[in-house]
Amino acid sequence: MIDHPGPMPHLPGEAPTRAWRDHDLHVDILPACDLGNSSFLVSDRSQHAAVVIDPTRDVARYLEALKRSNLSLTWVLDTHLHADFVSGGRELAELAGARFGLSEQIGATFPHVALSEQDTMQLGESHLSMIRSPGHTPEHVSFLLHDPGGRPRVLFSGGSLMAGTAARPDLLGPRFTNTLVREEFTTLRERYRSLAGSVTVLPTHAGGSFCGVGARAVATTSLARERQTNPLFRSRDLAAFFASFLSDQPYPSYYGRSRATNLAGGRPLGPTIPELPPLDAAEVERLRTGPSVTILDIRPGPKFERAHVPGSLSISSDGPLSAWVGWLRPENETFVIVDDDPVGRRAVQLGLLRIGYDGVRGYLSGGLPAYVAAGFSTASTRRLSMAVVRKVMEKGTPFTLLDVRNPDEAARAHVPGAINIPLPRLERDANAALSRELPLFVHCQSGYRAGIAASLLERMGFDDVRHVTDGPEAWSARKPRIARAHRHR
Repeated sequence: MIDHPGPMPHLPGEAPTRAWRDHDLHVDILPACDLGNSSFLVSDRSQHAAVVIDPTRDVARYLEALKRSNLSLTWVLDTHLHADFVSGGRELAELAGARFGLSEQIGATFPHVALSEQDTMQLGESHLSMIRSPGHTPEHVSFLLHDPGGRPRVLFSGGSLMAGTAARPDLLGPRFTNTLVREEFTTLRERYRSLAGSVTVLPTHAGGSFCGVGARAVATTSLARERQTNPLFRSRDLAAFFASFLSDQPYPSYYGRSRATNLAGGRPLGPTIPELPPLDAAEVERLRTGPSVTILDIRPGPKFERAHVPGSLSISSDGPLSAWVGWLRPENETFVIVDDDPVGRRAVQLGLLRIGYDGVRGYLSGGLPAYVAAGFSTASTRRLSMAVVRKVMEKGTPFTLLDVRNPDEAARAHVPGAINIPLPRLERDANAALSRELPLFVHCQSGYRAGIAASLLERMGFDDVRHVTDGPEAWSARKPRIARAHRHR
């Protein structure tokens, strides 16, 4: 295993990709895969001028992209106060000598340019204009790129329009939700009415973001396509729009903190992010018993369950890891990463920094084999299928079946007798709702959340926890009857 990978200009899957081009006018997407988001580098190559829209906190990748293409950054723009990540806008603007533009309705106190709908941002021979587009948030704005002839070409819609939906209006609580739904209705039908269907739409939020429910997993769309296929455009009156737009899906608890952090300007990370330091097994063993420390095991679930550091939290890096950490652990937590992939470790480090979690202390040097070689004992978690759960139930063996899906999922289909505690509420509710005297079988829909839940329950001191690797559909499934050949004697 390689403990010290060289510096990477970008994470796998996050290299800048060309989203749109017209002669010297280019738009590149810089994705944040862990968040399901995109940020944008807009450039006039003939004038070597650039604008960055909705940058994440790890600003080094934008500086590298600017340097590689010999571009000078003139503006950094944020479409809204982001809830799902800490903006890198303020720091990027300061490091690159650019202006940082925000909606005048935000009222930020740090240095910035307060933008109104009368303002334009020059980009070489082209320019961007601002459109007020509240709905996802009250202060939300979008930016429209005009070519050198003044024709609108690309809409950077933030969360006001996504592929198949728009970003949810309920992140500020019920006091604001109904008003924001009405604002979104007006944004789509009035504020965007004059824009031609040929305008390319580049949303910041996309499929995989908890800011949107039902978004398609595409980074680029068009106004024409959305007007034809997006249910929010197809809702003809406000009542139907409410029904299409509102969702009772939960969202990560760290969202409220991120808005406040972005309003204050965020803590800068610097132009480079250092590699995580290696920690030997003895140091990890000392740290794991300390207060406010989480041993975060990012290996695939089967590897974790075969053997792991006792008390570890298993959140595999093949899912939305940073969102789940932000949901389940406090912001001031200290983390030690256990992995078998240095690239995955770097992705987790950046993912946590992007949501404001700065407490990653280091990683277990040599991985779990080094921990075992140092003489420390490991723990393991039993795995079983829903078919086995069914057999155990039919035998009359006592156990508790725990469903950690969301309530709406459990209402649509559930296993008889299962107790439903959604994963985000598990640490709060488990002690009161669950018996420690019975084996505890934990399931979700596909196994990912159940794996996190099983490790969390073990961390809480539940002794006999078993991870059910499939969901309710497997409970109801019947194996086809197999015709058996009879031997003639």
